[in-house]
Amino acid sequence: MGVNSRWTPFIAIWPASPLASLSVGNNYSRAIDRTETTGTERKSLSLSFPDLTVSMSQIERIIRTYGWMSSASLSSRYSERIGSTIGIDKKQDIGAGGDLHFVAWQKYDFTTSYSQNQSKVFNLVTET
Repeated sequence: MGVNSRWTPFIAIWPASPLASLSVGNNYSRAIDRTETTGTERKSLSLSFPDLTVSMSQIERIIRTYGWMSSASLSSRYSERIGSTIGIDKKQDIGAGGDLHFVAWQKYDFTTSYSQNQSKVFNLVTET
């Protein structure tokens, strides 16, 4: 099962403002998997929430650098995924990052990105 949503909260209030380009997206997914091998039942669960993205364009208008900067956009993301095999293990993945893109003096195209990921596995049998 999964649900996706996208929200632009300021587009109706200030349609000509750079804040109108603010966009928030979210994904939610959940899955259950049941298997049986040689008489041994195994049940696995996976959950992805939050899987959040926030983006905005026209940044040059907000920070007033439109004299030399154009097409500026900023985005950030955060996600957390949890997977578990009931009674055996649990895995947690967390990721965060962001991007900044702009054109300087209508000649140079700049992009910079950042990302950080963390993964943990917990053994529920040995409690480690």
